[in-house]
Amino acid sequence: MSEAETTNGDSANSAILNVRPSQFDAYKRYWDQRSAVEGQFYELYCYNKLIVDNPEIQMVMANIQTNKKPNPGSSAFWYSPKMKILSGAFGYHIEEFDALGIQDDTIYWCEITKCKELNHQTIKIKRTLLEKYFKDFTVSFSLITPRFREPCRYQQYVVPEPDYTPYFNLEYFTFDESILNCISLDEFNKYAVNYDYFDNLIEISRQFFDGDIAVLNKYSYLAYFYDIDKMIYTRFCYYNVQHNSLGYIDIINGSILMDGVRLRERSRARKEIAAILDRLGLNHLIT
Repeated sequence: MSEAETTNGDSANSAILNVRPSQFDAYKRYWDQRSAVEGQFYELYCYNKLIVDNPEIQMVMANIQTNKKPNPGSSAFWYSPKMKILSGAFGYHIEEFDALGIQDDTIYWCEITKCKELNHQTIKIKRTLLEKYFKDFTVSFSLITPRFREPCRYQQYVVPEPDYTPYFNLEYFTFDESILNCISLDEFNKYAVNYDYFDNLIEISRQFFDGDIAVLNKYSYLAYFYDIDKMIYTRFCYYNVQHNSLGYIDIINGSILMDGVRLRERSRARKEIAAILDRLGLNHLIT
């Protein structure tokens, strides 16, 4: 996922339309970062192409700065500081979406990647979030990639990589002005229904640890279940849905450890545990 920053330009529009990859400064210090910057340029290039090639779809504005930033405490979707589209509940984000759009009764969602490996569990969770928030809509997913993948379980939209030389010379990518006609997340959120991911996760986790193993098939889109009623202690069980295994969560000096390994701030499990603790009034354990 790329994160980018707008650059100064000769006009108000150019300052918005010229977007510099956030990894560029690291690349200037360490040339082995070039691949990461190319990945960010590729995402910006594909997002721009989506907007230009599909004027009939109301694409959601992303990647450029806007004053219309939904409150994460009351919205299904909101922006990160770098203008990426986030989704979760009450300010705790679970997933990031590369591109979203709407036309009639269809939600269009695209993920852009150059990586050979795909996280199918993440794609499943993102699809489920969209289906929960947009119950009366059909969710259409496409994977945007530089070359055709075979086999692939998803609809593919092949966009060959551009010549990156001009972008590296300028240090930024320039969006077509049609991006300014994209709808805001405020407008997109109006179509979403109320859905609380964390309430859902708490309820399902309780059912599982109470012995209802049927939830494994019904809620396989979730990555983990947690022993909610034991979270008051500094050690409690969790269940890894994908690996079909039990483990332990420890909270030590404000840090969250999964099977003895400290969880990164951006990891799914850490975000979920922090949100649940907050919901249960136990956030003092990690602050």
